[in-house]
Formats: sequence, C-alpha cells, structure tokens
Amino acid sequence: MLLEVLSALLQVLPVSAGGALGAGLGRLSLLFAGRSRRVAQGQLLACGFGPTVVSDHFAELGRRAAELMMGRRLLERGDVVVMPSARAVLDAPSPRPRLVLTFHFGHWELCAAGLAQAGYAVHALAAPSKHSPLHRALEHRRRSLGVTTHSKIGSALRHLRSGGMLALLVDLSPRRHRHIVSLLDYTIPASSLALRLLSATGARPICVLTQRGNDGRHLIEAFDLEGAADPLALAYAHLDHALREAPAQWIWIHPREGLPGGSP
Repeated sequence: MLLEVLSALLQVLPVSAGGALGAGLGRLSLLFAGRSRRVAQGQLLACGFGPTVVSDHFAELGRRAAELMMGRRLLERGDVVVMPSARAVLDAPSPRPRLVLTFHFGHWELCAAGLAQAGYAVHALAAPSKHSPLHRALEHRRRSLGVTTHSKIGSALRHLRSGGMLALLVDLSPRRHRHIVSLLDYTIPASSLALRLLSATGARPICVLTQRGNDGRHLIEAFDLEGAADPLALAYAHLDHALREAPAQWIWIHPREGLPGGSP
C-alpha cells in the first residue's frame, strides 16, 4: 500500500523531483540498512573506493526505485537512450540467436524497457516469483514497460533456439558451475550459466551495460563478444571499466565471493 501511495505521488511530481525524492529516501535508508550497509561499506572500502560512495550507492538505489515507478514517463521523455554504437552491435546481421550478458549495474530494469521500446525484442531470464506483494508489483511494472521475462530455463532455451534474443544477469553468486573471472584486481567465481547457454544454442554473445550519464539519462551501450576465447571474462572486463568510472552504480549490498570486506 505504501508503494502504491508513493507511486501515485511520483506520477504527479516532476521527474527530476521524483528522482530527488527517491535519492533522499535511499540515503535515509542507511540509518536502517544494518547488514546491507556493512556489506556495501566493507566491499567498497576493500576495493579502494572512498566512504562517500556508500551513501551515493544507497541514494542511487532509492533513485532507481523511484524511476522504475516513473518508468513510462522516463521512456516517453527519451531519458533511456540506446547509443548509436549499441544499435550497430545489436543490428549486426546474424542468422544465430543472440545472448545478452548484463549486470546489476546501472538501471538494468529500465535497460530492458529501453531496448523493448527501441524495437529489440529482448526477453529476460529472471528468478522465479516469490509471490510476495513486492515481487508481484515488480512483475506488473515489468509488463507495463513491455518487458517479457522467463522464470524457467526451458522456456528461455526455447526462445533462444527459435532465434530470439535473451538477456540474463551474470553477476549472481554461483552456487555451483563456477567460472573464474577477474574484477577490480581480484579473482572471483562467476556463474557459468551464460557459457552453458552459448554452448547449447550456438548463440552470439553480446554484453550490454547501462550507465547513468552526467545529465541523468540512462545510456545503453553494447559490446560484441563474438570470437572471444572467454566471452564471460570479456564481459566482466567491460564491467570492470564501468565500475572504476561509476562505482556507486553497481549493487554492493550483496556479498560477493572473492571480494574482501563483504562479510556481514
């Protein structure tokens, strides 16, 4: 109910004011974040980023939540931009399906919506719904923004094998099927799901990253991973570059195995 009230308020506020409200609530949540604050602070400091990035990170999370509720308005305003270089990668002719590797960096929810609005029929592989009010609200928001998700690997595989484009977040902590990559000068385990999907379908790998620009717009960039000996490692190299530029825009509240300082 509180989310619905906040969402209704954000529909009448100017977009800039709504984003500022979300950022303010995000900074305020630091007072109650407890474990999440300790995890984010430990990892950020261990990776060489200053203590102010912790507050900036929580402000970014709050702002993203508000922007998701205002998603349709942001799309209509042109605040989610598929860069020309990204279009060149996504539009390159290929008879094979395309597997999009992306991360919890930038506003990944608006990234999917922005690609859908730009005419790219990208389906997303997402965790199964927990049937909580928050998850139901998120699913409704995704559908309203034109985003199609799969919660089962079987349906995602069928979409890929039919020639479709499938996106998945690859920076999830792997429980098994690990693949070693490098990030911020550390060696960390990553899920090998993307590599297994590539092997099973012969898909063309693409890395997509969304970053908030200096003007507040969400800029979608794409990188062709075709021909790379290790597409997953190359995707992480692109994340590494983006992280060093804008560390507050990654999700630091989850402990990342291999990164020091993340224990609660």
